[in-house]
Amino acid sequence: MKDKDFIVDIRIKTKSGKIIHVEMQMADHLNFGAKIVAYNGRLFGSQLKRGEEYTTLKPVYSIIITNFDMFPNNPEYKDIFQYTGLKGDILTDLTQIHILQLPKLPKKPKTELENWLKLFLVREEKELETLLQEAPNLNKAIVRLRKLSEDEVAKQIEEERF
Repeated sequence: MKDKDFIVDIRIKTKSGKIIHVEMQMADHLNFGAKIVAYNGRLFGSQLKRGEEYTTLKPVYSIIITNFDMFPNNPEYKDIFQYTGLKGDILTDLTQIHILQLPKLPKKPKTELENWLKLFLVREEKELETLLQEAPNLNKAIVRLRKLSEDEVAKQIEEERF
């Protein structure tokens, strides 16, 4: 029996009005690229109310973390997509899609982003301790995560999602 895919979907609106959409996708599925574009487009277009000027639009950034290889021909673990013409002209810089592929992370993280992404791949306490030794800046987040995992109300909310 196959477990249900676990998807984290977060929407953040910054003080300046920028919208950030974060999603984690554990398994590939048909038309995932179309789903990402649809979410990004919906968030972008939903900012405008009837009669409002397009100049009021704020940037929308989608950050997609995958636990599968979306682009087998590209060895990089991260890529950024935006509306660009075939000759390189940028139509708008108000929307971007950042895709981060966990299977392509380097074995030894070199950047803070890579350390944070490695956190998603930790399966055992020993791995976590090793990562914390290599990246002590993750300690505060781990302490908070442990507190949340001990919170009975938070556990119940998470269990009800499935």
